[in-house]
Amino acid sequence: MPIMDGIVSSSKIREYEEQHSLPRAAIMAVTGVASSEMQQQAFAAGIDDYLVKPLSLHDLKRIMNIAWFDI
Repeated sequence: MPIMDGIVSSSKIREYEEQHSLPRAAIMAVTGVASSEMQQQAFAAGIDDYLVKPLSLHDLKRIMNIAWFDI
């Protein structure tokens, strides 16, 4: 991302939600970085799910509770 990465943007989203008494949006990170350190940073920033690529479309839809349709 050109201006901020997913960790920073997730933190800012969580700050905004808190400041404006908004319900918490679901934030999922889909990344190629499998390190436990990066995963810990993601969860600390407020990311709900940390998914490492490659991830099948079927698995992603299952995780997001989206009905499976042929695309």
